[in-house]
Amino acid sequence: MSDDLARLQEVLGVHLRQPDLLRIALTHRSLVRERPLASYERLEFLGDSVVGVVVSEYLYHHLPAVSEGELAKRRAALVSKASLAEAACRIELHTVESVRLVMDMLGERGKRSVLADTFEAVVGAVFLDRGYRAARRLVNAVLKPGYTRSCGTAGSEDSKSALQQLTQSKWRELPSYETIREESADHQPVFRAVVSIHGEIQGTGIGQSKKEAEQAAAACALSKRHMEKE
Repeated sequence: MSDDLARLQEVLGVHLRQPDLLRIALTHRSLVRERPLASYERLEFLGDSVVGVVVSEYLYHHLPAVSEGELAKRRAALVSKASLAEAACRIELHTVESVRLVMDMLGERGKRSVLADTFEAVVGAVFLDRGYRAARRLVNAVLKPGYTRSCGTAGSEDSKSALQQLTQSKWRELPSYETIREESADHQPVFRAVVSIHGEIQGTGIGQSKKEAEQAAAACALSKRHMEKE
């Protein structure tokens, strides 16, 4: 196995039983002109669908009071070429030799496209080799910054309500928040909140206001509860 494949699997936290799938996922069609089926295009096709399902599932669970139309807009932003190219860089795909060779041949817009496509192909490879749960863990981990942005806008008002509904329905208990005001390095106020259930801390969050910090803590707790079900 090449150093790139071994290193990428370490970054992904997933070791494939069929590492050749990952090799194909990193192979652009320009590198195998005589053998088009040896490129990542089929894996990209599969990975595109898997990413869409994972993101849809995440938004559905974390934005319970957001309409279908708004969910679709947020999903579109999260699965855009720009968003997935950022995701590719988080798992260091831009440093893989075969990807770097193709990027060097393309303009800036082409680089973004090949990074996004390669990320989807890698997800497709993980899905085929290790199943949906492994692919979901990968996508959710890598897209976490995008989720924070998406769920921290209009939908953020729902996190406290959703957590309250969950705790009331399961334990007939309300979550408890503790918020303190701190000062950032640039002397701007920042708030840190913790939310507890059954007297145990379930989530933490920070924000520029008490309300924002508590929403972030509630979102963290909801994410933890959701991950425990996996």
